[in-house]
Amino acid sequence: MGNERDISLDVAKGIGIILIVFGHIRNSNSNPILLNAISFVYYFHVTLFFFLSGYFTSPNRNFYEYAQKKVKQLLIPYLSANIILYIIESLVHLFIIRDGSINTTFDYFLRILMGIEPVNLAGPTWFLMSLFWVSIVYWMIYHICKKNESITLICSVLIAILAYALQLKIYFYGVVFIARTCIIISIYALGHYVRIKGYLDNISKKPKGAVLTSIGTIAILLFFFYIVNYRVDYFWQRGDNLLYFYITGLAGSLLIISLSRILTITIKKNVFLPYCGSCSLWILIGHYLVFLLINYYQIWLSRTSDYAGLRLICYNSNNGWWVIYLLLGTLIPLAVKRVLSTNYNHLSRKQ
Repeated sequence: MGNERDISLDVAKGIGIILIVFGHIRNSNSNPILLNAISFVYYFHVTLFFFLSGYFTSPNRNFYEYAQKKVKQLLIPYLSANIILYIIESLVHLFIIRDGSINTTFDYFLRILMGIEPVNLAGPTWFLMSLFWVSIVYWMIYHICKKNESITLICSVLIAILAYALQLKIYFYGVVFIARTCIIISIYALGHYVRIKGYLDNISKKPKGAVLTSIGTIAILLFFFYIVNYRVDYFWQRGDNLLYFYITGLAGSLLIISLSRILTITIKKNVFLPYCGSCSLWILIGHYLVFLLINYYQIWLSRTSDYAGLRLICYNSNNGWWVIYLLLGTLIPLAVKRVLSTNYNHLSRKQ
């Protein structure tokens, strides 16, 4: 693909972040059709981002430059989001829910700092901390393996298998986060391996390849969903099937990438999805806060004053409300980012 940026991968990230928002629009009373759709999306929506992150990684640079970039891209946004959203969440509990249930223990803040348990309102940011550790550990494995992508991939898969086996037999607080991170290293490594080997070139350069890949991956996903009846645990907890996770996660990632190629070819002026992809961090961090506002509005409409419902991620997704959650959860963070960027650029020009 050369050094030219592949815009279709930005489209893939745009589709992926919209699916992340969609995957959180659920509660115990959600419509079964909606829950099935969300279960299907959970096959691959997070795996896609780890795969693409590995695809774009540059582990050849020295560790200081590499780590410094990851701190700026991942660690600082994670910590900033958790601090801000912790304050907002505390104010909600104090002045709206009025239950006074604010966790101020040292253990809680330590778990946040380590990435084991983000603030509830910042729940999706676990991805940032997990990706940070995946990136750092992958750099180490890559250099221990003397920059051999094949050996690095093999070692990463072995780490994933070991982590999966241990999480089935050992339990302590944080084991899910640690095991999930170790398993994801193999997905990240595969993304880097695929880029080095150029295995996506056929999908990129040949529309027929993208179409055939889409059809094949859809068939695989439907087979596992309806025939095997495999379901991904929402938090990849103990007992998950690692082989099925790999197959469905990679098939789904290839499906989204293939569909993105097709969209890029057929819709020449596709601006929205690439913009979503480039602003995926804002959507990831901001959509739970938007959900909170929608929850508040729903409770206000019901005239029940049962503001304990604000503890839920999604208060009510039925009767078309899932569309409101999806649209506003995506568009409002984009609008905030646009306004802040415009004002920042305006101030920069003045100076």
